[in-house]
Amino acid sequence: MTTALDAAPSPGGALAADPRTGWVPDTPFGARLALIRQRMRLNQKEAALLCDLPQQSWRNWESGRSPHEFERVCRRIAERTGCDFVWLMTGRLVGDHKLRFSTPIPRQRTTAAA
Repeated sequence: MTTALDAAPSPGGALAADPRTGWVPDTPFGARLALIRQRMRLNQKEAALLCDLPQQSWRNWESGRSPHEFERVCRRIAERTGCDFVWLMTGRLVGDHKLRFSTPIPRQRTTAAA
């Protein structure tokens, strides 16, 4: 079984995809995290902040480690990014759903009073 992406695959990316259809093979959790982050145009620190998770944990997960509380972490990431929860946990989409990502909420910059 394969998963679908709305956006065209990244050139030279780690995921082998068919640019004509947007279908990619099942991927490990870390690759799915990286895909979410890249599609939202975030670095690891920004993705971790958006999801209210430690940056080091995000980095470890993208490197192949699994969260201790896998379901809780996946639920939080799915809620904060708008990605499909089942896809994040399993790498599979149910039915003919397309994988979608939310646009991150812009962070407000604070300036110190002079």
